[in-house]
Amino acid sequence: MRHILTSIAIGAGALLLAACNGSTNAQSTAGDSSAKEAVAQSDQPIAFDMQQARTAMDAVAFNNPARITPVWSETGDRFAYSYGDSVRVRATDDARLLFELTKTALADELSVSSEDLSIEIDDSASTLTLSAGDRTWTRPLEAEATATETEPKPQAKTVRKMFPMNGYDRRESLSPNGTVFASLDGPDLAIRDVESGEIRRLTNEQEPHILWFHGNDIWENSDTIWNPDGSHFIARRHDSSATPGMLSLDYLEKSERLIDFRYWGRAGDPLPETTLMSVNVETGVLTQLGAPSGNDGHLFFIEWSPNGTSILAVAYSRDLSEQTIFSINAETGEATTLLSRRVERGWVKWPSGPRTIRHLGEDQYLLRSDESGFFNYSILNANGEPVRTLTNGDVDVGSVIGIDEEGGWLYYLAPASADRPYDQIPHRIDLEGGDPQQLASDTGVYSAWLSPSKTHLVWRHSDVDRATQTELATVDGDLVAVIETVETPETILGAPLPEMTVFESFDGTKVHAQILKPAGFDPEKSYPVIHRVYGAMQSKVTRTGFWPETVGWPGSEYNSMLNYFAQEGFVVVLMDPPGTPGRGRDYNLAYWGSWPGDTAEHYAAGLKALGADRPWMDLSRVAVEGNSWGGYVALFTALEKPDVYKASSISVPEVELMDHAHWIEWQMGTPANNPEAYEAGALQNRVDELDVDLMIVAGMNDANVSVSNTMKLLDALAEQGKPYELVIFPGTNHPHQGRGDRYAYAVERIRAFLDESLNQAEPEN
Repeated sequence: MRHILTSIAIGAGALLLAACNGSTNAQSTAGDSSAKEAVAQSDQPIAFDMQQARTAMDAVAFNNPARITPVWSETGDRFAYSYGDSVRVRATDDARLLFELTKTALADELSVSSEDLSIEIDDSASTLTLSAGDRTWTRPLEAEATATETEPKPQAKTVRKMFPMNGYDRRESLSPNGTVFASLDGPDLAIRDVESGEIRRLTNEQEPHILWFHGNDIWENSDTIWNPDGSHFIARRHDSSATPGMLSLDYLEKSERLIDFRYWGRAGDPLPETTLMSVNVETGVLTQLGAPSGNDGHLFFIEWSPNGTSILAVAYSRDLSEQTIFSINAETGEATTLLSRRVERGWVKWPSGPRTIRHLGEDQYLLRSDESGFFNYSILNANGEPVRTLTNGDVDVGSVIGIDEEGGWLYYLAPASADRPYDQIPHRIDLEGGDPQQLASDTGVYSAWLSPSKTHLVWRHSDVDRATQTELATVDGDLVAVIETVETPETILGAPLPEMTVFESFDGTKVHAQILKPAGFDPEKSYPVIHRVYGAMQSKVTRTGFWPETVGWPGSEYNSMLNYFAQEGFVVVLMDPPGTPGRGRDYNLAYWGSWPGDTAEHYAAGLKALGADRPWMDLSRVAVEGNSWGGYVALFTALEKPDVYKASSISVPEVELMDHAHWIEWQMGTPANNPEAYEAGALQNRVDELDVDLMIVAGMNDANVSVSNTMKLLDALAEQGKPYELVIFPGTNHPHQGRGDRYAYAVERIRAFLDESLNQAEPEN
């Protein structure tokens, strides 16, 4: 194992370095103090290769062999998982390895190439599906068994390209019995028969800007659209007729093409109207579930009841200040209000993250709410009335791991204390009440799975300075065995592991921060600093868990970029001041309605505090860099603190708050209720104050942050005679990926800009 991991860690660093300098002889210098010099001496220009960077990051994170996902048998007495090119099966009682099937051995059984063979474990850990080319086999998941050639499993198709933004293309959804797909046909709802491939259209939409969907919106964390017996699924009618389009032009065709995007609206505009429907698969009859959302609110499906007779749904006002949770009869469509909540300031819940509510048996519900000031769990009865509070701490509880209704336990993730608010560690609590029990002792971020027998847990975990380890424990938290582990590399892509720290800000607030040191770090040297920011209320920017593992959508790109900056000789700093999530309602909503508030003050105080005992951070050479809302914050911070920052790089930036998608209202209130804040937040009106180098990166077909934001900024910069650098991509989306991966080009242009801006000045020491 040690030899394998060493190969992974060194190979990963070499791979990224080779990608940067276009040379294969860089392998001997990966992670070495001479790395940057080797790059500089190369005959090839430096160029960031995103695909190779992803591969390198995956080698030390996502694809490391200890990062397993267990699949339990139906009885829970064993579990299976993929381990590299093998499938391993272990006993639940003591974690002993029952047997292992290697890809090479399975390929030999089938007389196919192991390179062509793919392996899938079924949901009950009883069968393997093996495929190579157009051939498919099933094989019992036993040490000694015979594979049988079968017809290929039905594959879901992508049936709608949603919009020019990654991650949300709509795919068909297979019924639980495997006979039909919930599908789409143009704007309409459809069912596709698995055996015949025949498509049965269920609607005949004639109105422009009305689309049908199977499944949920992109926000609320919901369950499968299918009821337990597969006789019905949930669909959604999306009427954007009253919503002004977010227009963009695609210049890459012979004649430019106008894109009229109406999936959501801008601040203050009428929102698309959502209507939920229950679809009878046999008859094709659609039953409306409750009332439509109207053009001033949001409506989301959450889950089916265990008996499949009703659904849970949640409605929000447009600014999320009001929440109503419904139980809706799937046969009649009649909605019963279970719970309503309204807040005077901020939101009831940002519509993403752990699920708001779920069934607890047939006659109770489990609710996650921050009404106490922190997210906690409580139980409601069948009428939505409070039964008891379960958790009541000063930390935000996270996702549910599992529920043992017979034994009376809730298993969930949560920090162990307010000192480490971003950890997610397995806990359990008695459903009848009592004190929570922390089940694992290591710090960091966990993923956990409860066995069907409710006797054991498998969890994997890591921390910033500790790579993945997977363990088996009893539900009491007693460790049974370490299942898989890897050695933690000394560097990630040549740069030292990130340093976590806490500083005291200007107002006494304790703020968590993270520092990436340069490759070949020498504390006697002085390094320029890139301050990476985001600063919006739904996401923090520091990472918990082993650095590459915990990055979310749109993948590992941002971590790869920051490690590239570190490899190129920069210190990279990240902070999560007030206004960011994970530390309770007051911290999260510190600047609601006046965002970004004092964010720039916290940033400046943080740099000063961090640099006070780190002389290798050259605070005379600092740049601020961010994308999306981070682009807005990076421009705002540069305007507020020109004495601190020498340059600002802003990617796909918001600039004019009124020109932003409607979810700006979730942290500002509506334009009608808070017009002064929207007016003050128009940064294009402040460019006369700009006194730093500026780079702007944008995509022409961005359906998240319209490129009109960038155009307003460019016009204002020209009016004020302010210089800037511009990288613009026609035909690309919010993360400007695709088409040869424009993201990689953007990263390299940003690096070159920051290098020129910060290294033209001599260090103070």
